[in-house]
Parts: sequence; C-alpha cells; structure tokens
Amino acid sequence: MIDLYSKEDGVTNSCFVSDLFEICMERIQSTTKAYTQVELAEILHIRQSSISDAKKRNSIPAKWLVTLLQKFRLNPDWVLLGEQPQYLEGTTDVPSHEIGTPKSTFPIHVPKRIKNKTVIVHSMSGSGTTGTPWEQKPVEQIMIPEHFYRPDMIVIVLESASLEPIIRKGSYIGIDPHQQNIISGELYAFDLPREGLVIRKAYVREDDDKILLSAFSQHFQEQALPFEFGQQRVFGRIVWILQEL
Repeated sequence: MIDLYSKEDGVTNSCFVSDLFEICMERIQSTTKAYTQVELAEILHIRQSSISDAKKRNSIPAKWLVTLLQKFRLNPDWVLLGEQPQYLEGTTDVPSHEIGTPKSTFPIHVPKRIKNKTVIVHSMSGSGTTGTPWEQKPVEQIMIPEHFYRPDMIVIVLESASLEPIIRKGSYIGIDPHQQNIISGELYAFDLPREGLVIRKAYVREDDDKILLSAFSQHFQEQALPFEFGQQRVFGRIVWILQEL
C-alpha cells in the first residue's frame, strides 16, 4: 500500500479505489499470463506474500504499476480505471493486434479519475564531491499523482534512517526549492557541507539567533546552526512524502 501525504491537503490519498482490486488483478493477469501468485511475484520482482498482503488491503501498490509499465508498457490508467489505450506507445513486446483490446472489460464507476505523472528521483548524496554544493544525480523514475507535481520540484529517495520511525528509509520525498523561508516545525531539506541533502524539522530560536535542526530518530543529535548560515543552506520545504506502510 502507498501512503501519499500532501502538505497542501493534509490527507492520505490511496492510489487506488479499494473495491476495484479484483478487476485490476484480472486485467494484470490476463495481460501478463501470470495466473498464479508464484508467476505474478516473479514478474513483479516481489515476494509472493506481498500479493496476499495487497489482496487483504484491497490495494494495488504503485510499484506494481511502474514494473508493468516498464516491462509490458501497460497504461496505469487502463490497469486502474479500464481507460484506453491499454498499452502506451514505444513497445515492441506486445502484438499489434492486441494493442487497445483488453482480454476482458468490466463496467466500472469511480468517483474521480486519477492522473499520474512520471518524475525523476535523485540521490540525497548528489553527484558532486564532498564539500561542494549538492548536485542532482538521477537514480530512478516513479509515478506520482499529477496534483502532487509542481514546476522545478526535486524528488529524492531518503537514504538515511534519521527520520525513522515516522519517515522510513527508502521513502520518496518531494521538495519545493521555491519555499526557503523557514516556518518553525516544518520539514525542510538542507544542503550541508560534507553531508549533501539532509531532511530535518526546523525551529527558529530567536533568543540566540539560531536554527535548530531536529531528526526523529533518537540516534541522531539535534544540530544548532547560526541563523544566517542555516538560512543560506535551506534547499527547500518538504511538500509530500511517499512511503510504504
């Protein structure tokens, strides 16, 4: 299951309508010819137990959609909503007479169409040398709900355990680099020397003119930065977090 937390709406949004789980599984199986959990797990590169867990939650994980798009060019909108085309352009793996013709169709009704957008994910450590400003280093691509996207947004994968157990290592984080004015208690990305990007909850201490950076894990100590230096190192505010529950 995917937990998408948006700072704008403050609610958790499922990437899939739960009562359509079996319909989507029928579409996936009829296209991949994987009719057993063992076969499907092998195709999706997941544990067999993950399929059972998804069925219990009545939720199609977003990572499945990414794999199906990459391996079969399956359109996520067709998998989730039954909307054409079934296959996206650029594939040579699907017979031409099958494109746009699903094995089975079901009349479905959804409250709202979910549109997705593919974004590039970067490493927190960046591509520069130690001590230099953070430079983008693409590592993978993921799909996010379109309304989570904003111009110039930077998406990173969390490579540190400093925010656990609230935010897990391996989570995807959206950063708005245009929001650099610190609001106490909000999450920000800081570009710190010798560390690259770090994600911390920031507090402004006006009494001693410092910015306090706080991690969630007890194994990481708080950092106090001179206000002017800390303001210079703010990379942007965290606007959403995507992680597995």
